[in-house]
Amino acid sequence: MSDFQQTLEREFLDGLNEVQREAVRHESGPLLILAGAGSGKTRVITHRIAYLCRVKGVAPYRIAAVTFTNKAAQEMRSRLEALIGPMAEKVHIRTFHSMGLYIIRNHYSLLDLKSGFSIYDSAAQKSLVKTILKEQKISKDFMRPEAVLSRMEGYRDRLLGPDELPKATDPYEEAAQQVYREYKKRLRQNHAVDFSDLLFESVRLLQQNDEIREHYQQFWQHFLIDEYQDTNHGQYVLGKIIAEKHRNIVVVGDDDQSIYSWRGADITNILSFESDYPEAKILKLEENYRSTPIILKAASRVIANNKQRRDKTLFTSRDSGEDLRYHIYDSEYEEAESVISRIQTLRSQGRKLSDFSIFYRTNAQSRVFEQVLNQQSLPYVLYGGFRFFDRKEVKDILAYLNVIVNPEDAISLERIINVPARSVGDRSVEKLQSFAYQHGISLYEAMERADELPRFRPASILQELHAGFENWREMARSQQPSLVAQAVYEQSGLKEFFSTDNDPESVSRLENVAELISSVQDYENREENPDLSGFLQNVTLLTSETNPDTPQDLNNCIHLMTLHNAKGLEFPVVFLTGMEEGLLPHQLSLDEGNIEEERRLVYVGITRAREELYVSHSRFRRMGGSMQPRMPSRFIEEIGLESASRVSASVGPGGTRVGAARNKPPERGLRNAVYEAGQRIKHSKYGEGEIVAAENTVAGQKIQIRFSDGSTKFFLSNYTPLEVL
Repeated sequence: MSDFQQTLEREFLDGLNEVQREAVRHESGPLLILAGAGSGKTRVITHRIAYLCRVKGVAPYRIAAVTFTNKAAQEMRSRLEALIGPMAEKVHIRTFHSMGLYIIRNHYSLLDLKSGFSIYDSAAQKSLVKTILKEQKISKDFMRPEAVLSRMEGYRDRLLGPDELPKATDPYEEAAQQVYREYKKRLRQNHAVDFSDLLFESVRLLQQNDEIREHYQQFWQHFLIDEYQDTNHGQYVLGKIIAEKHRNIVVVGDDDQSIYSWRGADITNILSFESDYPEAKILKLEENYRSTPIILKAASRVIANNKQRRDKTLFTSRDSGEDLRYHIYDSEYEEAESVISRIQTLRSQGRKLSDFSIFYRTNAQSRVFEQVLNQQSLPYVLYGGFRFFDRKEVKDILAYLNVIVNPEDAISLERIINVPARSVGDRSVEKLQSFAYQHGISLYEAMERADELPRFRPASILQELHAGFENWREMARSQQPSLVAQAVYEQSGLKEFFSTDNDPESVSRLENVAELISSVQDYENREENPDLSGFLQNVTLLTSETNPDTPQDLNNCIHLMTLHNAKGLEFPVVFLTGMEEGLLPHQLSLDEGNIEEERRLVYVGITRAREELYVSHSRFRRMGGSMQPRMPSRFIEEIGLESASRVSASVGPGGTRVGAARNKPPERGLRNAVYEAGQRIKHSKYGEGEIVAAENTVAGQKIQIRFSDGSTKFFLSNYTPLEVL
């Protein structure tokens, strides 16, 4: 190694701990980096890429790093640019779906797609499914579009094409498979793919085409995957195929933060890494740079109760910090008022509003917090709210642009064929669709031939619209995308349509349109060869991420979010609210298999806190129209909150009230056993069985029952009526 390379090596390793350095210097072969919360995993990934490029001489375009969100990819690229400068642009840092799009754009003809193929967003997917359900006379009461979309996503997550599905065992599954077959057929007819297809079709290309597979196996000599615990089957297969020959695969993740099984994430991918790569090296990043020792101890105590995990213990060199605060309230309203009151107190002591985040398990729980915040005129951001590219006026212009790029995109055309109003009603559209179907042409071509329909009033209007699209298509061949977007806005009638009033809503619409055109210009400035197709595909990738829409001034608002949305974030002060059985853990997760994921959710919530953590729940909560008694979550006992300072009722500005109990253990659930091992019982759903074990917990009795069919299940006595035989 030359003196220059040694200098670079010292530079890239400076400031890293010993395990991080070992990960960065890893020579070759598979490597699993178990990165605990707040342990600097992004730093390790970017320093490793820099090390490979500058010290080991690996060409940057030979390296691919894949993650889940645009935000994470942008952060990774930004950090890498700070390390190696412009060279970072050549490294393939992408989301999984961006990686899929990259492969498909290189080989679209093998999928019978045109170069300007569309990517359907969720609204377009839903519209197409609605059309298919209507054509196949499937009632919305029997099958909701959202439900069949979710099922079709599941098929493709498991890499199952329409002809590879297992035999349907019930009418619902049979109907879903029938819709899936037609849905995939229509996508091809429309020269479109949807978001799930980006991964599904790219992996199928790699699986079924030897030449393509070997090309990418040689092209990417080093393959890194971030957040490996969140990968589904298709993402797992993508990584395995690419690394099959060179074996230079580095995966980074934390099984204790696997909380997306409902999206198809498979925790066994990270737990069984050595099964695929027996020669793999395993490193544990356990030094936490975020939280205090007291917070880390609470997180470690709760997650240690999980059986399906790799052992690791977080530690930090920080001072011990503030004690955890545990509060019990009489109602969710009292909980919300007290949390906001505490925020006001801490704010008066120098905290910023952006220092605070309120976590909860379900979206519905945000309502009371929003109500109190609005009453007190405190600004807040609700993560998961309405996003820019989901606003109607923005989606309307994007639909016009989609038709310009891909005239066969019937979904986009149907959206704007009467926007602004052109006297083209639903009946007229149905007649045009029928004409297109009978003549084997697209809806776009049918517009041009609309005068062939007998007694068809909007014929001239539709032909004029078709001529407008042809002009814009010609313009798109030679002009910048932003000029095309501006022309569509001014010439389509949308400008007048959005400018009808001078009320705040109309002003907001105009501002959104201006911002959209600015976003096209930003795209042009970023890309070497910008075109309208590329812009639209980038927009679809962006809008299909789960990143929340946030206000401009994040330094002046309180953050509200579900625990699922909290992953990847951190705040000085965290309020973990609604810690009740039935909420956290959620009622739907009260079996042994899903309890561990609920526990991981709590772990994620705790490890978001840097300095202070407040845990709370209420004795009563309005549910189903009435106030229902609530039991404290089992996780409270697991965290070890018996010794945390607590109050038994409402708190004032100082955090406690006169007469509030301190350092007193929480009230237990059931004190006396109702059930015991050996009893024969009857369950309303599973029939007769025998109690194998009964254990008192903070949430009541946890009962293990072996039923007559041989299955064993777990229940909580407070939520499960059982008949003793």
